Order: sequence, then structure tokens, then C-alpha cells
Amino acid sequence: MADSKISWRSVVEAVVAGAILAAGGWALNKLPVIGKWLSVEVVLPRWAILSVFMGWTLFLILVERRSAAAAAAVPEKEPAAPTPQQESWKPEGLALEVVKALRTVDAGYLSGNEVRGMLRALALGDWPQADVNLALRELNQERFVSFHIDHMRGKVYTLADDGIRLAQRSGFMPKSAEALRMLRFQMNTFQD
Repeated sequence: MADSKISWRSVVEAVVAGAILAAGGWALNKLPVIGKWLSVEVVLPRWAILSVFMGWTLFLILVERRSAAAAAAVPEKEPAAPTPQQESWKPEGLALEVVKALRTVDAGYLSGNEVRGMLRALALGDWPQADVNLALRELNQERFVSFHIDHMRGKVYTLADDGIRLAQRSGFMPKSAEALRMLRFQMNTFQD
């Protein structure tokens, strides 16, 4: 496909160069002396002007072919095959509890502090914030959760596709709106 594009482009360039040469030859027949607007008349032979046009066109074609050949010589980087450790990594312990906490809000977002509060409200343990943040980073690296920056709450997390599939297979269901209101009320009553 790339070769056909290059050849078509070369054909178009050759046609354009031929048209330029024909127009230049016609102009030289009509105007044999170039530079009459100068105080001294300058006479350039037709072959000199035509050779400049042809040389420039040939130069452009050669540069294009060389850059196309150089681009073709660069090997395409294939994605690395996952290591056995990556293939078999599944959340467990705190990471699995974090997936449960994020699944309760369904498509909502929770900050790191809110994830910790949700873990406490769901009676999944009182984990240190550093451990919760580490679990969130691990889940993000393995593409179980994704995050974005919220201007009010900072970094907020939600389940990514793999995390949603894991939650569905594990039987974790989102909470109803009423249950979420109660959980949020419980989260707000906790003191550190």
C-alpha cells in the first residue's frame, strides 16, 4: 500500500514537473531575454533554466524516496507479551476489598480518602490510608481501576473494564441510591 502511494505521488510529481517545464519553455519562447527590468539585460539560456527545474524536481523525488525507505527500515514496535506474573495477577486482600468498595458506587468516583471511608462503612476493615493508596496504584497499573483529577476532590478513582468484569464474576453488586446515602452518612461520621 505504501509503495503504491509513493509511486502515485511520483507520477503526479513528474506530471507537475513536466507541466512546469512546458510552461517554462513556452515562456522562454515568448520572452527570450529575462531581466529587462534591470539596468543590464541578462540573457539565460533555455537549457540552464530547464535544468534547474529538472534538478529541483529530481532532488525532491530522491529525498521523498530516501525518507520513505528510512521510515520503512524502522521496525515497528510490537507490544511486549505479558509475563506469566502479569497474566495471573488478580486482586486479593486489600486490593479485592478496594474493588468491592468501588463497585458499591457503580459508575461513580471515589477519592482515596473516600475509598478508605467506604471500606470502613462496609465493615471491610480499617486500613491505613497509605495501604489503600498503594492498593489503588496497583489496581491502576493492572488496569482494574482508572483515575482522573477532580478540581474539588483531587484524584478520584472508578472501576475500569477489567475491574467491572472482576466484580461481576465475584458477585459484587452496586448499592441502591438509598443504601449509598446511608453509607455516605456513615463515612462522614467516622473520626480518624
